[in-house]
Amino acid sequence: MKKGILLLGISLSFALAFECKDYTVRKGDSLEKIAKREGVSLESLKKANKNIDERQLKVGQKLCIPVKSAKKATSEKYAIYEVKKGDTLQKIAESFGVDVEDLKEFNGLKDEKIVEGQKIKIPAPKAISKKKGEDKDYELYTIKRGGRLKDVA
Repeated sequence: MKKGILLLGISLSFALAFECKDYTVRKGDSLEKIAKREGVSLESLKKANKNIDERQLKVGQKLCIPVKSAKKATSEKYAIYEVKKGDTLQKIAESFGVDVEDLKEFNGLKDEKIVEGQKIKIPAPKAISKKKGEDKDYELYTIKRGGRLKDVA
């Protein structure tokens, strides 16, 4: 009876530590592949699934993918991009107008290795941009009716 109560207490405290998204193991999955695909660190995936032996994953087995709490997630704005065949972190960064290093940092990536199907968080420009007005090497000017371009230059 004491073991049952102890286990219940452990699982309750575990459940309150973070929120989970359900994941069903597919053929060929490993914890490392799942972590990359879902955009979480391998360490956090292992912590969320302490009872799982990574050497014995079974197709159909349920895992917990840790997610940020709703309060924190709303303060960080980002889009989710699913990696397609032939994508590189450099290509993704260029297409969204962000820096590769920002992408790596925002997604907890140690290197530029990504896999097809992996979900990458693309930070909103505000999340990575400098304060408004910094490094501004241009000035906006609205030409009034009747104005000419040569009058501006």
